[in-house]
Amino acid sequence: MTAAIDRLYPRAAMNDRTNARNSSRSSSARSIAGATAALLLVAPLLLVAGCGSKEEAAPPPQDIVGILELPVAHRGSPAAPTGAARIEIGQSELRLDGHSIAILATGALAAGDVTNFAIPKLRTALTGGRATAVLYVHSATPYATTLAVLKTLRESGVRNAVFAVRRVAPAPTKGAPPPGPTLTASFLELRDFQVIPETEGEVAFPSVAPLAWSEVGAQWDAVKAACGMSDTADCMWKPDSIAVGGNAKITLRSRGDGVKVEFLQVGAPIAEAPAAAVAMIPGVPAAAAPLAPGAAPGPGEEIPPPPATEASFTLRSGTTIEPESPISAMMRNVCGSRACGVVVVSDREQMTMRVLSLIGAAFPEGSAPPSVAFQLPR
Repeated sequence: MTAAIDRLYPRAAMNDRTNARNSSRSSSARSIAGATAALLLVAPLLLVAGCGSKEEAAPPPQDIVGILELPVAHRGSPAAPTGAARIEIGQSELRLDGHSIAILATGALAAGDVTNFAIPKLRTALTGGRATAVLYVHSATPYATTLAVLKTLRESGVRNAVFAVRRVAPAPTKGAPPPGPTLTASFLELRDFQVIPETEGEVAFPSVAPLAWSEVGAQWDAVKAACGMSDTADCMWKPDSIAVGGNAKITLRSRGDGVKVEFLQVGAPIAEAPAAAVAMIPGVPAAAAPLAPGAAPGPGEEIPPPPATEASFTLRSGTTIEPESPISAMMRNVCGSRACGVVVVSDREQMTMRVLSLIGAAFPEGSAPPSVAFQLPR
């Protein structure tokens, strides 16, 4: 029937099909317009949601101390301790666990950020009762900044300081080009470190036994010979007379471009005045008694040098990072396989790398770990 009607009324049928197509196109256009409007409404919400997810997945802050900016030392193990506080001391910022604590000016703390040689903001942020801290310190950091961090750590219950360093490159083999810089971090651990006021007396190290002064006297010649490995060193000769008794206080000093290894007799008994000479045979004069300490000699008598109570050896700072450091050879004779306590002394302005390099040279990898007391500067 429909086909017959179409044949009868062809123009009417064509008009009906045209109207149907137009109606379909209009409906499709309306659908597209509605979908576009909906997308425009939802797009800002998607953008906001996307921004929020980016903030949650933000990458951690970049390290502020690069591998080539770490100090170089002869001591350091490859594994970093786990569960330790992470301290970063860069040239412009001090961080704890990635969070900014203080702004630095070429590594120096502002006066308002330091109280009694400690950093109150860092003390407040140190929570959790962690016993160990790993320190990533820029080589050029002033020693005063590093020392203020160490004092704050000790006051906050942190007993062990572990410094990230680069190990000294080995000596080149004969005919081979010199090795390049070390590009991996090692970790110089100082367990039970102390921060002490200035003192000339004996310093107690609870974790190590004192070094007897007589042991320094017995190894004096060997220490001097090792010191002589450097052409620019000032190495003290062994005197004819060495004081008896007491212990040896070892001090590592770093100032400017020089370092000094110093042994000082401490805790020795006070010498008593010698007894007066007594004539043993009638008519024969008694032999002259030795001079009492501080007494003036008689006519024609020579003043004997007092027994030595100190041995000191001064070298250039560069010897601390030589592949075969004379300081390592010196200390190997006195400490070596036995643990020793040392006092570290330096100026406020000294670069931290020179202090750490000196400690590493004095106690290279393979020797017994030292017990270190950092002395506050004046």
